[in-house]
Amino acid sequence: MVKKATFFFVILICAFGSLTALENYEIREILDSTTVRVDLLDDYSEIYSFGSGFFISESGMILTNFHVIEDSIRYDMQIRVNLQNGSTYEAEIIHWNARRDWAVLQIYSSNQYPYLEFAEGAEILDDIWAAGFPITGNFKITAGMINSYQPDFMDEGLDYYDVSMKFDGGNSGGPVINNDGDVVGIVVAYYTEARAFDFIIPIEEVAEEIYWLRYISGSQAYVPSRISGIEDIGYFSDYFMITNNTGFDIWYLYVITDEMFEAEDQGEDLLGDEILYNEYYAEIDPSLYDWLYDPIFVEWDMRLHILAEDLDGDKYHLEWYPDSDSWEIILTLDDLMDE
Repeated sequence: MVKKATFFFVILICAFGSLTALENYEIREILDSTTVRVDLLDDYSEIYSFGSGFFISESGMILTNFHVIEDSIRYDMQIRVNLQNGSTYEAEIIHWNARRDWAVLQIYSSNQYPYLEFAEGAEILDDIWAAGFPITGNFKITAGMINSYQPDFMDEGLDYYDVSMKFDGGNSGGPVINNDGDVVGIVVAYYTEARAFDFIIPIEEVAEEIYWLRYISGSQAYVPSRISGIEDIGYFSDYFMITNNTGFDIWYLYVITDEMFEAEDQGEDLLGDEILYNEYYAEIDPSLYDWLYDPIFVEWDMRLHILAEDLDGDKYHLEWYPDSDSWEIILTLDDLMDE
C-alpha cells in the first residue's frame, strides 16, 4: 500500500486505500506516484539505457533490477531518476544483489515520497498490476494475474512468479502490486527461448534485507554490502591482489564457488597465459569475470576457494571470505593440498 508521512512522530497513514480492494483509479494513482524511470547517462548526458523502479521509503529509496544499473557500476555512468511529475534527480547506488537481480538506489532531497509497502505473499490467480516504462520510455500500466510459481527455474536456484503479462526491456525493475496496493514482486524478465513465461521476482525473497536496509540506511551502522570487508580494496579499486609466496612459480589460478569446487569445475583460469612467479603478485579485476563478480559482491559471508597449481603440478587451496577477509591474499606452502 502507498504510505505518506505526515509529521514527526505521527504514524504513517494510508494515502489511497481502505481495507477493501482498491478501485482502478486508485491503482492508477498509486502506481503513477510511486513508479519512476531509471536512466543511465553516457559521457554526453544522453540516455544510454533505461528501466523502471519504485519508491520503497519516504526518504527517496528506490528498488529496481540490478541489470538496470549494472553498467553504471562497470563504466561509472550517472544514474538519473525521473518522476511522473517531471522532477529528475541524480541517484546513488547503495545496495545490490546481482544474483537475485535487484538493487536499491537513493535520491537526496528534502521531499517526502509516497512509497509502496510489501505484501506478505501471493497466490496463483491473484489479480495484479505492473507499471513501468517499456520500449518508448512512456509510462504504462498492465493488468493481469499470477499464473504459476516457478521454484528453481531451469535448475538455476532462482524462484519466480510467472504472470499473464508481456514485458519488454524498459519494464525491468517496475513494481507489481495486488488489489490492496502492496508489492508482490519486481518485474525482471521473460524466458527468451519461448514467450511462455514472463517473470517477476517474489517480493518476499528480498523483503527481509530491504526492510533492514530501509531502516538502518543513513546511520553509522550501515555499511554497503558491495564494499564489505576492506574499504580501500574492493570493486572501486578494480582489483584484488594474490601474492605467490609458495616458493614455486604458479601457472594456473582459479577463484571458484563452493558448487564449482565440489563439482571440480574450475572455471576460467585467472592468469591466462601468464606465470605468477614466486614472490610476485597478480592483480585481478572481478568485473571481468561475470561468474566471479556475483559471489564476491553479492552474497554476504559467502565462501570462495582459491586454487592454484605450480609448474611441478602441486596444487594449493585457500578459502576466502571476501566480506570479512583481506583482499590482499597470500598463497604459501601451508596451502599445499594433500594429493
